[in-house]
Amino acid sequence: MKNKMGAMIYALFIIFFILVFTSRFDQDSWFLLNSGRFVEQWGIPHIEPFTIHHDFHFVMHQWLFALGLWKLYKLGGMPVLMVYAWFMSGLFLWMFYKILKLQISTFTLSVRVFLLFWLFLLCQGYMSQRPQTVSGLIFLLEIYFLEKYASQTQMPRLMIPLFFLLSVLLVNFHGAMWPMFAVFLLPYTFEAIVGPHLSFGKCELAWKTKDFLFLFAAVLTGGFCGPYGIESMTYAFKSYGYTDINLIVGEMHPLSLNFASPYQTIFLLVLFACAICYGRNSLPFRHQLLALGTGFMTLQAYRSGLLFLLAGMFPLAKIIAKASFKQNHVPYSWSHAHRMIFLMLAGSIVVIIILFSKTPIPVNRMILFYGAFIILGSLSAYSFKILWENRQRAEKLRIYIWQTFAFLGLTILFSYTIAVHRIIQVDLPLKKSVNIIQKDSAGTPICLWTGYNDGPYAEFQGIPCYLDTRAEVFKPKLNHKKDVMLEYCSLLYNQLDYRDFVTRYPFTHFLTTDLDPLYVNLKNDPRFELLWDSEEDEEIQEKATELEKKKKVRVYKWRH
Repeated sequence: MKNKMGAMIYALFIIFFILVFTSRFDQDSWFLLNSGRFVEQWGIPHIEPFTIHHDFHFVMHQWLFALGLWKLYKLGGMPVLMVYAWFMSGLFLWMFYKILKLQISTFTLSVRVFLLFWLFLLCQGYMSQRPQTVSGLIFLLEIYFLEKYASQTQMPRLMIPLFFLLSVLLVNFHGAMWPMFAVFLLPYTFEAIVGPHLSFGKCELAWKTKDFLFLFAAVLTGGFCGPYGIESMTYAFKSYGYTDINLIVGEMHPLSLNFASPYQTIFLLVLFACAICYGRNSLPFRHQLLALGTGFMTLQAYRSGLLFLLAGMFPLAKIIAKASFKQNHVPYSWSHAHRMIFLMLAGSIVVIIILFSKTPIPVNRMILFYGAFIILGSLSAYSFKILWENRQRAEKLRIYIWQTFAFLGLTILFSYTIAVHRIIQVDLPLKKSVNIIQKDSAGTPICLWTGYNDGPYAEFQGIPCYLDTRAEVFKPKLNHKKDVMLEYCSLLYNQLDYRDFVTRYPFTHFLTTDLDPLYVNLKNDPRFELLWDSEEDEEIQEKATELEKKKKVRVYKWRH
């Protein structure tokens, strides 16, 4: 940045994106916390321990991450897990910045905006308490070291132990993603070995075939250094490609099916924009293959968008840095600009009054709200002071106007976010329904029906459930027993009579939502007693968020 004030604004935008878009608790993380607690108490499991199903073969491929997450939760509960997401977001940004520095020497304003936009995409979709935060960082380290030494004629020998170590970490933190470590290595192998023999394309890498053989050997050897051995290394091949799972799990949907989501629409537009930019510029083979491969994976499944952000977007910074943008060099004058400035100030004041007259500030956030408002308001006032002092300097006026506008915008964004943003730890209807089930059971064993989304929290509370969000665990290729997911989908789509289904297991209670047929069917069946209905609960209607209210929950039990 050309001035300290501009650098401060840029840093505040980074902080805003990280705090706003990562201050959430991923509901799937309940099963990770449950897994970490189990590993701490009982060690590495090989039989699935949390559901009502017996003797299911089990591979806890993210055991080390789950253990670490549980340790953090014990240390300070939800606040520490929020801090973890913030810290990892900052670490991702720093590593991606380091990769960009290998591509370009000078960070222009357009490149800084690109980096900020990349952070928005990353935080909005992928930064939470999930093992992908560790596996993604490992992939960034892999790409960084490959790019750092790509210009050397020989591969540094330190790469072999480094890749072995990263492979060991990956197979224990997030075993399902272990194959991607080798996949990211393939474009570099192609450019060095095949590229020079092609009559088209751009080659920069001059490493020898034996160098890549050593790297692949190090990666393969590291993969065996885990409690599950080859089962963890091949976990992905057994857990993906199921039609029933792809229909239920939102993050497995193709990106082209998600136009209803603004964020995913933006992501799709980014893919096409990158394709146009890369098509018009000459890129090394490795960059083309990384972008094409991860871009194709993203189109196939939304969850793969993280891989595109890590490996498919960094070449774009070099293109942006070289691009020349025509600018209007006509200097601003105070006589023309002062009306716009005062309108901008008046508009900001009106927006703040309207927002906060209709948005009550939570009592527990008063100090945070007023602290942020006073600090940013003071910076806005200081920026106005500098603008007024330099009103006759036409060459500087443009910078100070936009600087002031940025501070006013940040004041509104930060203050409004603090006032309205809620950190949802567990949705209120689910929490209350589990409490009611535990109270009704009075200490007797519970065998609980849940659909796909609600099992993790109930299991964390010590209740064995029919199903949870570990979809692949319920397929016979992994559990070696039964296709529970197929059974669940048959019930969900009315291909299985609920009266037959409820007698297959020794259920004591049913936690149903309006997404499954049991929500209505059990209410009309005299064999079942309705214990609780979220739509009839005054506390839920008063305290729940709008999103929580849309989720309708009913709790049933067998009549005795």
